[in-house]
Amino acid sequence: MEAGRAWRWFLQRITGLIIAIGMIIHFLILHFIDPFIRTPQVSLRLKSIGWRSFYIFLLGALLYHALNGIWEIIIDYEPSWSREAKMITSWLLILIGICSFCFGVWIIKGFF
Repeated sequence: MEAGRAWRWFLQRITGLIIAIGMIIHFLILHFIDPFIRTPQVSLRLKSIGWRSFYIFLLGALLYHALNGIWEIIIDYEPSWSREAKMITSWLLILIGICSFCFGVWIIKGFF
């Protein structure tokens, strides 16, 4: 296994763990600790640097995990793709990830 692919494999497992823990925290807060939360409470909570950081970090983990998963599926099931096709696809996924992350941060930033 090449070094880059080993790192992607490792980060896929780490981000999966981060997502699992993050979603448990998110679910517990929204459905058990404060089940009748409304938009003003969400806005108030997102004024906290801790919650903003939590959601931005979770967004980054989710995007990496999803887009890296798509990339690995492409590599596993389309090994006959040319080098150029793989490069274009990888850059497209990176661009989608960067744009999605920036958009998500912009949305979260709107709360403070």
